[in-house]
Amino acid sequence: MSENVFSLASAAIRAAHSEPPMPNAADAVFRAMHGFYGQLWLSKFATGQAGADGSDTGVVSAKAIWAHGLRDFDSGVVKLALR
Repeated sequence: MSENVFSLASAAIRAAHSEPPMPNAADAVFRAMHGFYGQLWLSKFATGQAGADGSDTGVVSAKAIWAHGLRDFDSGVVKLALR
């Protein structure tokens, strides 16, 4: 029963979205938060270990986790939240 309710609610939320999900939502969030809080924001995630492209592996990992969490939000919601 609860699975049906969850499925119906999820479908209704997806149908109500007027814009597609924002593919680079995590990047946008990280840019905005870095703008608001500076290096303090990135230092929360930084490990000091550089990946093959020179990016901090902790920040890359955090962005991936945020991207997963933001995957169902359309671009309008993300943009509104970043105002």
